[in-house]
Amino acid sequence: MRKFLLTLMSMVLFAGLLAGPATLALAQRAAAASPTNLIANPLVETADPSNPSQPLDWNEGNWGTNSTTFSYLNSGSGIDTNSVQVQMTSYTSGDAKWYFNPVAVTAGQTYNYSDSYLSNVPTEVMVQDQTASGTLSYQDLGSAPADTSWATFTQNFTVPSGVTELTVFHLIQSVGTLQTDNFSLSPVSAPSVNISTPNSGATVSGSTTISANASDTNGIANVQFMLDGQALGSPITSAPYEYTWDTTVATNGSHSLTAVATNTEGISTTSAAIPVTVSNGTVGSNLISNPLVETVDPSNSSLPENWDQGNWGTNTVTFSYITNGSTGDSRSVGINMTAYTSGDAKWYFNPVNVTPGATYNYSDYYQSSVTTDVMAAFINASGVTTYQDLGSAAANPSAWTQYNASFIVPAGTQTMTVYHLISAVGTLQTDNFSLTESTKPSIQISAPVAGATVTGTTTVSANASDPNGITSVQFLLDGQALGSPVTSAPYQYNWDSTQASNGTHSLSAEIFEGNSVVATSSPVSVKVSNAGTNLVPNPKDLVVDPSNSNMPADWTTDTWGTNTHTFTYGAPGSGFDGSRSLTTKITSYTSGDSKWSFNAVPATKDEMYKFSEYYKATIPTQIDAAFNMSDGTTDYQIIGLPAAVSSWTKFTTEFAIPAGTQTIAIYHFFDSTGTLSTSDFSMTKYVPVGFSEPLVSLTFDDGYECSYTNTAPMLKAAGFTGTQFIITALLNQSGYLTKAQVKAIGQEGEEMASHTVDHVDLTQQTPANLIKQLANSQAALKTITGVSPTDLAYPFGLYNSAVMTATAKYYTAARSVDDGFNSKDDFQPYRLKVQNIYDNTTTAQVADWIAQAQATNTWLIITYHSVDDHPNPATDAGIYNITTAQFQAQLDAIKASGIKVVTMKQGFAETSAQVK
Repeated sequence: MRKFLLTLMSMVLFAGLLAGPATLALAQRAAAASPTNLIANPLVETADPSNPSQPLDWNEGNWGTNSTTFSYLNSGSGIDTNSVQVQMTSYTSGDAKWYFNPVAVTAGQTYNYSDSYLSNVPTEVMVQDQTASGTLSYQDLGSAPADTSWATFTQNFTVPSGVTELTVFHLIQSVGTLQTDNFSLSPVSAPSVNISTPNSGATVSGSTTISANASDTNGIANVQFMLDGQALGSPITSAPYEYTWDTTVATNGSHSLTAVATNTEGISTTSAAIPVTVSNGTVGSNLISNPLVETVDPSNSSLPENWDQGNWGTNTVTFSYITNGSTGDSRSVGINMTAYTSGDAKWYFNPVNVTPGATYNYSDYYQSSVTTDVMAAFINASGVTTYQDLGSAAANPSAWTQYNASFIVPAGTQTMTVYHLISAVGTLQTDNFSLTESTKPSIQISAPVAGATVTGTTTVSANASDPNGITSVQFLLDGQALGSPVTSAPYQYNWDSTQASNGTHSLSAEIFEGNSVVATSSPVSVKVSNAGTNLVPNPKDLVVDPSNSNMPADWTTDTWGTNTHTFTYGAPGSGFDGSRSLTTKITSYTSGDSKWSFNAVPATKDEMYKFSEYYKATIPTQIDAAFNMSDGTTDYQIIGLPAAVSSWTKFTTEFAIPAGTQTIAIYHFFDSTGTLSTSDFSMTKYVPVGFSEPLVSLTFDDGYECSYTNTAPMLKAAGFTGTQFIITALLNQSGYLTKAQVKAIGQEGEEMASHTVDHVDLTQQTPANLIKQLANSQAALKTITGVSPTDLAYPFGLYNSAVMTATAKYYTAARSVDDGFNSKDDFQPYRLKVQNIYDNTTTAQVADWIAQAQATNTWLIITYHSVDDHPNPATDAGIYNITTAQFQAQLDAIKASGIKVVTMKQGFAETSAQVK
């Protein structure tokens, strides 16, 4: 984590200046950005040394009849200070555009292009492709509507065959103005997918589960299974990616299975094809080849084709292929046993495919001088044979007699044959064999429907039929018995869904004949969503993913960047309190992170949630809440920074759900070498214990000059006072407050608080330097203002137990960058939670935070950095800077709410007095 933050700071802050905006939240947002922008000088910040009127590696271009002016401007889109503009004052034909030098690309690869733009007319975006021989071709990426505030154009496209390099034209072709900036061209990852079951070349029958493994750094949107190129069922939208295929609907013979995985960017990959052979007997038809034994084996005239003979033990036996039959045919098979001590002898047909759980009827005609036996031999996929005694056939030496038996094929069976055997001195002649499947029993879940969200007590129902009669129907939840068997229609069960974890579950049902399962329904996937219950699916990780024994159900692994990592799914009992542990180990690290996460679950706007887990870690770690929004974006909030611990330790925190959230996941990760183990997860809806009234504090980090020129006057005009967290070593530096300005706004009522001397990571300091950072900044501010600061903001939001202990010697309270609200039942003076302001934070979002604080009587701390319409790139520019217009709109929303606005010192005094 430390390396990552320092690398990120060097990227964002010019000339290596250590300044406040480089916080963990910036790290998160940078992590989400594309790591491979192919465009040189994408922010057009670097001017061409040979022509300062245009950016390096960029060109102007126009054609046709028009009057055009190209400009290299000293204003940017909000994250930089330059942009390019095309102004067209007359137009008859053609177009005009700025474009980057062509870059090398890979044919067949999908890329994402984006830019920021301002325009007073609709504009177009076009890709210019070029082959190795110089041939040019074009792809239209679409239109960008006119927008007088900075907007974003983004589109994916695939490079055609033969193309080796390209550039992109964002062009104007009418009278008007187009200003562009912040360009990006990066490859889009394609998902990986392979079919894991059935195996290539497998013979399948009855109901067969098709499973696929699919992954993508951007996430998998769905997996569609295909049979011979045609969709098989509906797309599967969440892991495990599996489909129960009724092979009886397909023709017997060879077929091809594939899986198409589509990621959240809309990019699809088709798996390698898996050939399978469908072999289902038609109900009522004879499965035995050459059942009258009339056809002679062409390679051995003493055998019927597709038949064999066998014996074992101590006996003397002769096998005969006889030229008379039982019912008008001309062949049969015989055995003459002249001596017997042990074992048996039999003729038998080549094993045939059968369906586990199905009922079959067997018959043959025989003559025998002694009592004989009939035995079914069941063979599983591993070649292991088990046997079922079908009964005895009484001796009848003078007339052909029919023997009949019925049986149910055991689970796991793939093929079978039948032995009509003799195990005594005597003769046995057999003919006219038949093996047929009885009319199939059937069962399907009728309620709830697939994809339903269930709460409380829900009726689970099934439609079931069986010509042989139903003994009972057993409902199953995730493969485990749900209640007791139902012995009569209607087949239904009242399921208390509050006993299951919130998340995705599978319902199915079985038909029993006696003690045997003869039919199982296709599974129906439902989502459980109950307030007050654990929202984490499979929270103890004891349920194994049916398609991957190395994964827990409803969980995934994820990694990005350059690191060497392993994921381990521990055995039962490896976690806390009998659960299974989830371990991530990074043995070498350059960038990125690696983590386990449960599948995202639905969340409710403006609700508060309590999250907890047990963990062990050799390094400090970070926990983020990932809110998947209705507009397709993901909002990340830091909800905890657990310290390294060697034994199972419980981490607990609370957080609020932002407006627009659809689903939520939790990421516990680290970005260095080390090991993290987690287990026993819980996330429940939470109602905080509030204070006597709701409060809001407006805090400002780093001590930028704009706090004097903009922030303090605007706060005063609104009737508010805020808290300024000052980096004392930067006072009197360009872009930062002077000591005189600190004193002046302090005298106006603003609280002056500490952000340390040098804004360093306090968790990495020696004890002596830690004290220096805390004590010297406090002393410096007291010297300037005459008041000793009582509040601290941790640089980068980083803290651990040693930092909090040292802080308590000098300050009464300290603020992190952990997201949340501060309540009476979870009041942590040295880990106060905040809501962070970014350049894209809306007034509506601030109003929503205020409304949540008012609804729960909690203390809301809002963290700003800079409010500047003309930010300095070396200091207060970037994602933490907002305009004065944005700030004024947020102040107006706060004022309109009527909530009490207090400084940090005032807020702590009021709230801490109410905490017992």
